[in-house]
Amino acid sequence: AGSQYALKLIGTVNTVNEMKGTVQVIGVQFADTNRAGVPQDLGDWMVTAPPAFNFASVAPGMAVTIGIDANTFNIASHAVTAITLTAGN
Repeated sequence: AGSQYALKLIGTVNTVNEMKGTVQVIGVQFADTNRAGVPQDLGDWMVTAPPAFNFASVAPGMAVTIGIDANTFNIASHAVTAITLTAGN
């Protein structure tokens, strides 16, 4: 069975907004498995957390890995909907 997401991004949590269901992640870059060569900083992104996400599991300053559907990746808007959002990278 294949993976349910096509891209993995990593970054650092800046702010958490449980009311809006979002996590602002700074210093976003493609995970090692999704890039060749030196990582490029893609800037700050607003990540919509997946359904039933436990917002207590992340806090500002924590490293996170974001699994996304490549079809929802819009580099111009710097906003993405996560399929998975986990602490650590």
